[in-house]
Amino acid sequence: MKRALFLSLAVLTISLSAQSPEPVDSAAIAKIREHGLQKSQVMETMFWLTDRYGPRLTGSKEFEEAGDWTVKQLQNWGVESVRKERFPFGRGWSLVKFHAQMTEPRVMPIIGLPKAWSTGTNGMFTADVVRPQITNAQDAEQWRGKLRGKIVLTQPAREVRLLEGPVVLRYGDNAKWLEEALSVPPARAGGAGRAGGAAAGRAGGGGGRAGGAAGAGAAGAAFNVNTFYREEGVLALFDRGGNSDMSAGGSDLSWQTQRVDGGTVFVVGEIRGTDKADEIVLIGAHFDSWHGATGATDNAAGSAAMMEVLRIFKTAGLRPRRTVRIGLWGAEENGLIGSQAYVREHLGTREAPRPELAKMSAYFNIDNGTGRIRGIWMQGNTAVKPIFESWTRPLKDLGVDILGPRSVTSTDHTRFDAVGVPAFQFVQERLEYNSRTHHSNMDFYDRVQAEDMKQMATVAAIFVWHAANRDALLPRK
Repeated sequence: MKRALFLSLAVLTISLSAQSPEPVDSAAIAKIREHGLQKSQVMETMFWLTDRYGPRLTGSKEFEEAGDWTVKQLQNWGVESVRKERFPFGRGWSLVKFHAQMTEPRVMPIIGLPKAWSTGTNGMFTADVVRPQITNAQDAEQWRGKLRGKIVLTQPAREVRLLEGPVVLRYGDNAKWLEEALSVPPARAGGAGRAGGAAAGRAGGGGGRAGGAAGAGAAGAAFNVNTFYREEGVLALFDRGGNSDMSAGGSDLSWQTQRVDGGTVFVVGEIRGTDKADEIVLIGAHFDSWHGATGATDNAAGSAAMMEVLRIFKTAGLRPRRTVRIGLWGAEENGLIGSQAYVREHLGTREAPRPELAKMSAYFNIDNGTGRIRGIWMQGNTAVKPIFESWTRPLKDLGVDILGPRSVTSTDHTRFDAVGVPAFQFVQERLEYNSRTHHSNMDFYDRVQAEDMKQMATVAAIFVWHAANRDALLPRK
């Protein structure tokens, strides 16, 4: 009887503990709001990462310079242990000069750029432009001997369709977006792929991403259209990239590039915790960008917002109990390589964990443009829902009202989620991210929304502060 009573009391105690409300730090929230919304420096950081040091193609000299500036800036704010950590990547690449124009039947400038890691030309050349339709070996035979010295358009002409829905999208504009955010999608194999951007690539050049200069035949097939173009002596391949049709009767073309041997980096720094300093709340964003613009919304915005989180803590005099560490990742655009390198070196794997893995309370990520934060994707971790509900309750006036249950993919938080860390991506207003700036030549500072950036950094700082100061680590799946 005594044993039964003891078990009943134990179950009751656990039940009451599970239902106790998650505390929020109202005083800290007020300070974070003051320094994040009224005394923000996030747009100043955005300027340096974009107009001064962008673009930040992984492995390029611009990427290295941006990293050096970021290390100094974090140090100036009082962030500790700031450093660049290197990981293997291969060759870097920088664009030095590019020129392309149509010459026949009339002169017209061609808006484009070489694909990253494509080979430069030996000066200016002029060539005829053709558009063969080659998808298999039989198609190729009809063009054999006809392509030497030509520029090949690799995609067929297509009808331009009107964009459905608003170009600038906030969740309030379309109830379907909110419905999708709050729903749990059916499970499916594999993750979402990432779109590749490009304009021009030399035949046989070393593209840095899958889906390089031109489309190939079916996966695993013996015929490879790029090999065919190389063997036939094609001078260059033109890829439409976005919706524009890059066709011409003849073209002048040249570009110069630089390659840099060796690895690349990510930037790490931290604010040391007080009584739980060996436990870590990690925040991050990818630091690299493509080279068509300065990488403002993808992803200087996320990097600047997470840097601002640390600046807010320092200037507001807020000392977290746990260590808050930042990681600004390289080579995200090339396959989440930088964050994977961090996980491998610092956390290990589920099967062979390093000591730091058990001490990692959470990872928070920003990588969806310049739009304000509307909530957080819970990554299938249902145990965090009541905790996040308490944290978002004081943020309703900032528009934070979405707790999305689904697991989202295609950015750096997935590397941490894979080894068991509670890892989350914030839900953001997409604005024109999908329709205009993502992986495009329009991703400049002037597309960034200052008030939304301030809100992003403020909301992220409030989440991070509470994660760093609650008594227990965040629950794992």
